[in-house]
Amino acid sequence: MKWDNWRDVLIPELQKRDIKIEVGGHGYQNFINVLMEDGKLYERHPEWFGEDESGVRSKNPRMVICTSNADAVKYLYNNLLNYLKQHPEIKIFDFWPPDSETWCCCDECRALGNETERHFLLVNHVAELLYKDLPEVTLECLAYNRYTRPAQQVKLNERVLLDFCPIGQNFEYQLYEKGNARNEDYNKDLNTWLKVFKGDISVYTYFRKYAWRSLPNIIPHYMQNELKYYRNLGVRGVSVYSEPGDWFTYGVNHYVFSRLAWNPDVAVDPLIETYSGVVFGNAGSTVRIVYWELEAIVRFACNIAHTSVRLPGEYEYFSQRIKICREKIALASENKDVDILFQQNLKKMDLMLEYAGKSIDYMKYKSQNNDEKMKNADAEIKQFLREHAYKGVFIPHKQ
Repeated sequence: MKWDNWRDVLIPELQKRDIKIEVGGHGYQNFINVLMEDGKLYERHPEWFGEDESGVRSKNPRMVICTSNADAVKYLYNNLLNYLKQHPEIKIFDFWPPDSETWCCCDECRALGNETERHFLLVNHVAELLYKDLPEVTLECLAYNRYTRPAQQVKLNERVLLDFCPIGQNFEYQLYEKGNARNEDYNKDLNTWLKVFKGDISVYTYFRKYAWRSLPNIIPHYMQNELKYYRNLGVRGVSVYSEPGDWFTYGVNHYVFSRLAWNPDVAVDPLIETYSGVVFGNAGSTVRIVYWELEAIVRFACNIAHTSVRLPGEYEYFSQRIKICREKIALASENKDVDILFQQNLKKMDLMLEYAGKSIDYMKYKSQNNDEKMKNADAEIKQFLREHAYKGVFIPHKQ
């Protein structure tokens, strides 16, 4: 748990603004893992840990514990309870399995049901205990990854907050549009949840993703369409995550999202205009046009997760549009009346555009099945990101 890294600084600021503190995440393993008790826990209780398909009790932190083992679950809960008692500022706790998790394969766990059912059985059990011990704390869980669909045999406790997570969403289409099977499935699952679950449902949006690799996927109008839809369905809240490493790239998304979360009907174009003026000064009118272009280009032409591959000629067309955008930014940068701070931000915008152009080239080579050029383009992109790391624009590839 990393909350303690920022706790002392954030608590007074959040409480001053009457913001409820929500902590947690992919973390069953924070409360029961093989490193506990001086690394002796596995040795003492191997049966508490998840069994893999070969029948071995796994030490892998991504393996969910044996949730059919009452003692293992009790150990997890007691550690969670102690943590919450030591952090009384927490009012909502996010209780999620490890990310990209594997579930225990033992016969007793399999008898509890499929992964979705086991997930919600554990959540319900912890929620009931927590309601008795710390009624002021609300438990939150996910409908995520392999378990976006409601369980058939287990009804989720209505005191639990549910975040619906369409992690594999295709951004060429709105979630509610026909044309992409993955989106259609998510939309069906969300609507089913809203019918069968009477508690509060929020959508954990992916309007900024690690998988985008800091590509400037600017989507203010897309977000508005989506949030209007969620509001009309009866969704109670929305969220998005962010990183300081590429905050500048997604700044306009975050600004517009924060306003749309309060009122999905607010006019988006004036928000983009306001943001552009504040961040880019008298070059804002130029940047506003570039933002519009990025929304029409990146989610269709760049190496965005789940985006379809197009014909080579289409990528040439998109590349030309990026080139024109860079020319506009270069022209704005030559204006000596533009303040030095705004000049620096224009340079960051040009880096965003340069990266988009490189990504389009990569996709063009992919459409041509040219593995050698793809490999070279990928290496060039990684080097480019490393060269321009720590500027608030890109999070560089680790490899």
